[in-house]
Amino acid sequence: MEKKGFLQRIKRILGAPSEPKNTATVGDDRAKLILKEGNDFEDQGSFDQALSTYEYLLTIYPQMARAHLNKGNVFMKMERFSDALSSYNTAIELDHSYAAAYYNKGNALAKLGSKHDAIEAYNIALKYNPIFFQALVAKGNVLIDVDRHEEGIDSYEQALKFNPGSTDVYSNLATVLLKLGKHDKFIKILNNTIKSNPNDANSFFSLGNLYLASGDIASAQAAFRQIVQIPLVSVELLNAVGRELNSQGDYADAKKSLLRALASDDSIADIHNNLGLAYFGLLQLDDALKSFEVAVLYSSDTPDYFVNIGNVHAARGDLEKAIKSTKEALKINPEFFMAVNNLGAYYKDSGQIDNAVDSFKKSVELNPEFNGGYSNYLFCLSHKTSVTANELFNEHCRFGAQYEASLSDKKFEYDSTADTERFLKIGFVSGDLFNHAVASFFEPILASLAKKTKLHIYVYSNNPVEDNVTQRMKAYVRSWLKVANLSDDKLAEMIHGDKVDILIDLSGHTAMNRLLTFARKPAPIQASWIGYPGTTGLTSMDYYIGDRYFIPPEKVAQQFVEKLAIIPISITFQPEHDAPDVNSLPALSNGYITFGSFNRIDKINREVIALWGQLLRAIPESRMIFGGLPARESCQQLLKWLAEEGISEDRLTLYQRTNMRDYLALHHKVDVCLDTFPYTGGTTTNHALWMGVPTLTMTGATISGRQGASNLSHVGLQSIFVAEGPDDFVSKGRAIAMQHQELSEIRTGLRQRFLDSAFCQQGLVADSFEYALRHMWKRWCADLAPATFEVIKKDTQFDIKEFI
Repeated sequence: MEKKGFLQRIKRILGAPSEPKNTATVGDDRAKLILKEGNDFEDQGSFDQALSTYEYLLTIYPQMARAHLNKGNVFMKMERFSDALSSYNTAIELDHSYAAAYYNKGNALAKLGSKHDAIEAYNIALKYNPIFFQALVAKGNVLIDVDRHEEGIDSYEQALKFNPGSTDVYSNLATVLLKLGKHDKFIKILNNTIKSNPNDANSFFSLGNLYLASGDIASAQAAFRQIVQIPLVSVELLNAVGRELNSQGDYADAKKSLLRALASDDSIADIHNNLGLAYFGLLQLDDALKSFEVAVLYSSDTPDYFVNIGNVHAARGDLEKAIKSTKEALKINPEFFMAVNNLGAYYKDSGQIDNAVDSFKKSVELNPEFNGGYSNYLFCLSHKTSVTANELFNEHCRFGAQYEASLSDKKFEYDSTADTERFLKIGFVSGDLFNHAVASFFEPILASLAKKTKLHIYVYSNNPVEDNVTQRMKAYVRSWLKVANLSDDKLAEMIHGDKVDILIDLSGHTAMNRLLTFARKPAPIQASWIGYPGTTGLTSMDYYIGDRYFIPPEKVAQQFVEKLAIIPISITFQPEHDAPDVNSLPALSNGYITFGSFNRIDKINREVIALWGQLLRAIPESRMIFGGLPARESCQQLLKWLAEEGISEDRLTLYQRTNMRDYLALHHKVDVCLDTFPYTGGTTTNHALWMGVPTLTMTGATISGRQGASNLSHVGLQSIFVAEGPDDFVSKGRAIAMQHQELSEIRTGLRQRFLDSAFCQQGLVADSFEYALRHMWKRWCADLAPATFEVIKKDTQFDIKEFI
């Protein structure tokens, strides 16, 4: 509408005054009608018309403060902040106690960058109207902007007294409190809010997230679970709760929340996907697959859903379908680095090592910050026969160079007392403290270390999964902390806050590692142990702990960034308590030798099959059993390689993965196990020894190639079963196959031999480990750099040999 026609309309409605008047109240009918007309124009976004309306009103009532205020408000919406400020100042001149004018003046000043003047304007507004909610909020916002955080927090808290239900103020307050690390204060505010309104689902959700940020996982889960019990909760919030509970590993309650959400609206793909994740966590794989497939029906262009379907197929052992589904995800988004990483895992698990290495490497290229993908790449690279020890070492060093460079400013200062004999705080970080191979090595040692009077043990468990093994281990120590949901920064801060003296990594480059926490150096001394056969590549890791059979310093020191800490034996092994008894040698009744392999299929490469094929051809009547395999469809490459070596299927028996007791019982069918290379067996070799079955192995050039030889050496069987190369492997295998009686005698006495070995002397391991820790500590107290050393046992005493 043109301005001339617009003014004529106003005059027709209201009539033109004969002369201007000095005052008017909003209650005056004439002024009230004009103000309403202006407000209507504002609401419609017709700012020019609204401005003209207020200007016309001021021709009638030039000293009407409200009209000047409204005119200023229109200028604000038009982003004419200087004009707005002028109007507000005029309103204040006309009415010195006009709180709204001071408030709006503050808003204009803030927009113009005069923030300290804006705060003063808000203060005057609050002087005339102490319960002015909007002024308190605006004042808080500007105070935060000028880094007067404590005053800003106080202003927000005052505002909440007058409007406790304001989610915007809670959000602003949460932001500043979290920025300042004041989680406890905001938690207290939220708890007070919940007391007055126990059905406030949003407050419970905020509370849960705050507990997560502060590391209180149990309280976070309790807050999220409470939401599931509240009668009226939005579908969006129930879905968010399910997602959070899934991330905490609380799959049962996540399932409850998500089923409630679906009961209200079953057409949202994300809810079906999150429910699938809950089912997956509960190992209800059929239901998980159905949920993911429904998610795809509703949203067929979301790559995550195909990735999740692939995860279910992989969990079922059907790696072909897992690969196919993951490739579908990559058709949608070829740069989906996590899908590329998963594809690498499936290639690895199906024995396609070259493809796996390429996939893991590509995942890091797509996302250079994805250190987990880099660890997967390194772990998988150690399975390649074409990679030399020096090349493998250099790749690990590149990992350290890539990720430590950006963390140089993250290092901590230590206020540890340099007292060489005081009690020490020892921290262990692992994602494998459940029914896992690492736990079988570590648990007996932990039980002994926990009794040490001069050690205080901290365990930082980086996995939400817990089982009976976890509960057993928890009982040994007072300080067991779940840290899976903490960032590397937060975990490092926690460890440093606990004043840990020596921090031990039990993962290396395996799943669930926290190597980037170690890269921040939260403890003055750091070491890697048990979880990974090789260097971490981190200069912030001071020591790698092992025994002489496994990492003789004279031969392998050059493969480590860390210095070596050698103890008499670096691990114990806890056999299964309900393992079957050892049976008699199968060859005595069969009349032929049966070889076996229970290693992961990704360790069985083409060169391994070539060597085994050579041995099997040299002993034509021999047979071979493979255990622990994925679905047969995923073993076609293995069978093809064996066929290429002239080994017919009638000489082979394949068994899929099964429960522990049945897996151990398969050893009743095997006379001798054959080891893989370059990544030899560790846990599987010990299981076989416990079942009376020795393993024919080779000493490799890399650290991962020394595990089998180390284990056989600890039970005194190295001269018979440890070969120095492929020819020696075949020669020793042929000799063993001819010596049924000697094999029988070894089998009969092997369990007792194992019990008598250092593997079952957790006291020796714990004592020598403590002695090694004390030596590390003494060097640190003396301001000496880490140095390779060996703990030597002499009768009932220990001594130290240092290597220069």
